[in-house]
Amino acid sequence: MDVSIRDYLKGEDAAFDRMWGGPMAKYEVCTQAGGDQQVGAAGPIIYYGYSISVATSAHAILLRDGTSDAGAVVDAIKVSQAIGDKSILPVGIYCPNGLWFDLNGATTGTVTVYYQQL
Repeated sequence: MDVSIRDYLKGEDAAFDRMWGGPMAKYEVCTQAGGDQQVGAAGPIIYYGYSISVATSAHAILLRDGTSDAGAVVDAIKVSQAIGDKSILPVGIYCPNGLWFDLNGATTGTVTVYYQQL
């Protein structure tokens, strides 16, 4: 039995003693009550997608590369998305400036955003 102390490789999960093929994605729940907000910390992020847990209405919700409403749009959540709707990308989108959740005037909506902080 190997009882030596060892370091885990990047992407290795100690609890399950297996490789995930890279670091696991984090998530952040963004709500209408929270307003426009930074996802994760400012700085480089890889964006992987979203899922809807409270239906959206009124306007599209935008996900932007940056720290404000001025950043380039990397994804848009259509108007009137239902609970359970999601978009998981096969390849992440690199956002060198961070990821900004822009409600863009939406009156309702709760979105779980999946990302990896670099």
